[in-house]
Amino acid sequence: MKKRTIVALFLAAVMASGSALGVTAANPTLQADVDDNQVEFTEPNWNDIPVVRPDDEDEEIPYECPETPPIGTGPFTLTWVPTFDFDYHVLAVGMSTEFPVLPPQFGTYHFVGVQDMRNWAVGANSNGWVVTANMTTEFTLVGGTAVLEGAEINLRGVVASGYNLSGDVMTPAELPSDLLGASTLSFAGPALRIAEAGATEGWGRTALSLGEGDDIELDIIDVSRASIGVFQANIDWVLTAGTVTP
Repeated sequence: MKKRTIVALFLAAVMASGSALGVTAANPTLQADVDDNQVEFTEPNWNDIPVVRPDDEDEEIPYECPETPPIGTGPFTLTWVPTFDFDYHVLAVGMSTEFPVLPPQFGTYHFVGVQDMRNWAVGANSNGWVVTANMTTEFTLVGGTAVLEGAEINLRGVVASGYNLSGDVMTPAELPSDLLGASTLSFAGPALRIAEAGATEGWGRTALSLGEGDDIELDIIDVSRASIGVFQANIDWVLTAGTVTP
């Protein structure tokens, strides 16, 4: 009995040893750490999105204009604001107090340009925007003190158009949903909300057309306040992230 026990123990040891050797030979372990797996993100070429024009698609509206310096740069900015020229008029008894705007220097319509590329910026959210206009001074005689007190600019409303972040024409659902209707801009009055885009609207380049000719008129209210010379007023155009009430 003692001899058989010794043999059994010996065989068990050989089998255990063979099993361990077999596993090592058939399934070798190799570890290699590779740290050059990567992904790269670059700033988009915003110029791939067409320049937005509210009228003639074949007419180029430049970012820079001799009369209007660049407004801003970056993913969220005003790219264009209008300047209203109500022409010259000969003073006369009984003359009209209302004067339509002249055509703009570029294009047909006076418009505000908005660029919203924020959802391409790392860590930023596009949460909508609003554009307001505020007349911060009366029409005042250049080099003098005379004022066209109470003068106001009558606007017939705003029409929106533009290109989305894919460079395609914006659908109605992508355009700002809250647009200015017929309104009056004056020194005494509040700021006007020209347009408001919701969180899923106005991504890309948007043009907010204010119209032409009779769509934009200056009413000086009282001719007796007019005198020879050029009268100018200041209008602040403000682009704000999110939605606000002016």
